[in-house]
Amino acid sequence: DGIRDFCLSRGLGDVYKRQLYNSRRLNLPNRSDFLGITRIKGYALYSLGPYPAVYSAENGSVVAEVRRFSGKKQLEVAKSIDYMELFGGYHREYVDLEIEQQKVKGLIYVYDEKPETEVIEHGDWIKYLNEKGSSE
Repeated sequence: DGIRDFCLSRGLGDVYKRQLYNSRRLNLPNRSDFLGITRIKGYALYSLGPYPAVYSAENGSVVAEVRRFSGKKQLEVAKSIDYMELFGGYHREYVDLEIEQQKVKGLIYVYDEKPETEVIEHGDWIKYLNEKGSSE
C-alpha cells in the first residue's frame, strides 16, 4: 500500500522527537504520523556532544520514536533524512519493531564506526539531555 514505517534517527528516533532540532528542521510532526515510542534491542547509544550516535551492541537497547510516512511525503522526507544522515557518517539498517503489541518494520540510522565515547547505558537521548540539563 505504499506505506513504510521508519524509526528515524541516528540509530534512535529520539533525535527526531518533536521538541528537538532536526525534528523541527524537517517539520516531522506535520509530515508524518506518530506511531509511538519503542525500545530497539541490539544497539547502544553514545553521545557525540550535541547529537547522539547508535552503534550495534549485542546487549544494548535504545529508545526510539517511530513515525510513519506515506505517499509523496515518504520520498521527500526520506531524501532529506538520508542526505543529512548518510553524509554524516551513518548508514541505514532495517529493524523489527513492536508498537502497542503490533509488529512493524522500521529504518534506523547507525553510526559507521564505533564511537570512542561513553555509552549512555539507559539508551534514552531525551533522558540523557535532561540529566545533563541540556536542551536544543
